[in-house]
Amino acid sequence: MLPVRESSLPSKRLRRGSGPHRALLHHVEALHRTDAFVAFRALSNSTTTSPVNQGDAITPGSFGFYGPPNQVEESLVQLAWATSADDITERYIAGAICEGERGGQMIQDVLVEFMDCLLSTPKDSRVVTYQMEHAAGLISREMHKSGLQYLRQKFESIIRARGHCLMDPIIHGYMSDSPPSYPSLEEIADVALPLGERIPKFLRGGEECLLYLRLARGLRAATLPECTRSGHLPMRTMGLAMRDNGWFDYKCERCGVDLP
Repeated sequence: MLPVRESSLPSKRLRRGSGPHRALLHHVEALHRTDAFVAFRALSNSTTTSPVNQGDAITPGSFGFYGPPNQVEESLVQLAWATSADDITERYIAGAICEGERGGQMIQDVLVEFMDCLLSTPKDSRVVTYQMEHAAGLISREMHKSGLQYLRQKFESIIRARGHCLMDPIIHGYMSDSPPSYPSLEEIADVALPLGERIPKFLRGGEECLLYLRLARGLRAATLPECTRSGHLPMRTMGLAMRDNGWFDYKCERCGVDLP
């Protein structure tokens, strides 16, 4: 888990009403405004798993997310996306070789199909992936190379307005009661999934998209100011979220019971 320089991030222990804390809550409350998610996974031909090195100065990238941008020499090998367990799409790019599979579809057709999905989802939905800055940059570059300039502009606008990065160091620090830091998928699962549940080591593209959906919904539920006595949110992180963010004076949105 890679640390982020705390000076570049708001303190998670500031109370509601202070300037830096409002910036923190923006990351968290953006999840509360919808229950519709689109998850995608962009797989490249790069063998580099994480261009971030220990001690690197991390700042938001061109899309506004923390984390490594995509490498110039990378190209798209597979694109998968999902809105639910019944709506999963996996596409390999023609000419690419990935996980022993050859062939695939023309990259322009894959990108257009993906954008059809994004444009047909509710405007308040959130677009989710892990390492958003990297994945969105990769797709944007491929759209540029494919001559899909109009779709590229629409894609970048959607990502900036509705994107949610599971690797967000602010939310991870907020949920794990620790300084902001980049989480692994396993660490996200530790605060977003039921206790004791672990994620498989090997997942296909569509399966990983379903995992992203579950993690995003779990993080959304774990940050809602729900009433713990009602049993609406049986998660161990709820007490930390309530304690650290000044939600003691609020009522449960579902049952109206005062928070303890």
